[in-house]
Amino acid sequence: MLFVRGRFFHDTKKIYIALTTIYGIGITQAKNILKKLNINENLRVYEINNDIFIQIFQYLNLGNYKIENELRKYQKSQIRELIFIKSYRGRRHYSQLPVRGQRTHSNCQTCKIICMNMV
Repeated sequence: MLFVRGRFFHDTKKIYIALTTIYGIGITQAKNILKKLNINENLRVYEINNDIFIQIFQYLNLGNYKIENELRKYQKSQIRELIFIKSYRGRRHYSQLPVRGQRTHSNCQTCKIICMNMV
């Protein structure tokens, strides 16, 4: 098992699946990264040497990829901005209610109870 940047990469998984354990990288993005670096996506983690992992993580650091804590900070700042300008979405975030038009009558009951107790 390989441990890189606070994440474990299981030896038996394919490399593109193992890359998805990093917050901010999905399957499509992992496949695109491997394609740009000319690495076979069907290789298993145990079949890859450390030089290839170093190459992948250098590419992630040099590219414009927001991953892990950087992405979380960016998302929180975007939500804070919505709350600050008092947009509809910002008010829904602030009230901890569904933001994207989901129902609140028959679901989200626990979320609504928490909000009522806060007021």
